[in-house]
Amino acid sequence: MADRTIPFPKPLSWQLQPISRDEWLAAWLADPERTRFGHPDWHGLFAETWPDVFTPCAYRIIGPDGTDAVLPGCTRRLLKGLAAEWTGSPGHTYGGLIGTHTVQTYREAQSLLLGKHASYVWNGNPFQKSGSIMGDFTQVLDLKVSDEELDRTIDHYKNLYFARRAERQGLRLDRWTDGAQAYDAIYHDARNRWESATGARNEYPGAFFRALFDREGTEVWAVRQGTDPHPLAMGVFLTAGSHVVSWLTLARKKSLELRPYQFLYVNLIRHYKAEGYRWFDFNPSGGLGGVIEFKSRFGTKRLFYPTYRGQRAWMRLLRTVRRV
Repeated sequence: MADRTIPFPKPLSWQLQPISRDEWLAAWLADPERTRFGHPDWHGLFAETWPDVFTPCAYRIIGPDGTDAVLPGCTRRLLKGLAAEWTGSPGHTYGGLIGTHTVQTYREAQSLLLGKHASYVWNGNPFQKSGSIMGDFTQVLDLKVSDEELDRTIDHYKNLYFARRAERQGLRLDRWTDGAQAYDAIYHDARNRWESATGARNEYPGAFFRALFDREGTEVWAVRQGTDPHPLAMGVFLTAGSHVVSWLTLARKKSLELRPYQFLYVNLIRHYKAEGYRWFDFNPSGGLGGVIEFKSRFGTKRLFYPTYRGQRAWMRLLRTVRRV
């Protein structure tokens, strides 16, 4: 009888597979480290607001080291549709991976993405180990401390005093349920100041805010004075699991002497601690020194996350010529 050779199974190579929104959502809900920026709705907001530019595009990445994770993201069309870039971080936020993965997964994901797209850009999740400390950072408070310790932390720069004084001056804080029009007005007031002071541009249309306010996990708060129905300041807070992030909290210029920011943050940090959240995240600051300094005055610590970028040679050349 002739010898029969039983072949060994081939080792599993790294794979990147498109997945449905339902699969994406199920993975997100099961992840204890999830943030709102990894939810399909965050990416869907950009597709809904700019349908000719953004398209949600998540992948499942499977690897021989036990990786079985979801890579949230969307494609962004460039050059009038001639090229597309995959991004895991629309709105200059951070993304990361959802599910079982290792540091090696971050490295492998880049080559796999470049095999499918002309270029990619995404930021890792600062609450995960990624094997890199390069990139930007967010500023956070760990709420799993005693009330007394938390107050000592956030009073790093007399914030409790400013909050109490603001209350004596009639400021009050309430959940906002009256739509996005008031917020849009405050946003335009703030955006004009940013552009005048730093040249920084930040452009979101009213349609984006209207859609965001309607999403699950979005909590909007308003600071008003006395019986005045018009907000002096408003904040958008995105909740997910044990994480809450402040996204574009803004105040009118004429109200700044009343310290509405300190009043809002002191009260909401305490509120979200009482609600059982672990992390209060002030969000990345786009490199703006004044904003970074303000957040540090609440005793925040920096959590760094890496930025991953890659592009094929023809895309690099095209961008050089067209300055995309």
